[in-house]
Amino acid sequence: MGWIVYNTASGRAERYYKLERTAKQQATRMTRDPFRSKWEAGEFRAIPYAAYEGVLMGLRGDNLKYWTWLKG
Repeated sequence: MGWIVYNTASGRAERYYKLERTAKQQATRMTRDPFRSKWEAGEFRAIPYAAYEGVLMGLRGDNLKYWTWLKG
């Protein structure tokens, strides 16, 4: 199972990574990138692929945290 880096504002997956460490590094790098356009701007998070299914179902906030904990 891999890791997904996704935009928290849009819920869109940006990239898939095999390692947790790499995914978290890229999420931090993408969030801090000053050259991103305003359309791509936002906060990026890295979560396991199984937990990303909750994002696809439209879960947000506490419901997504609970789903992530269940799948964690």
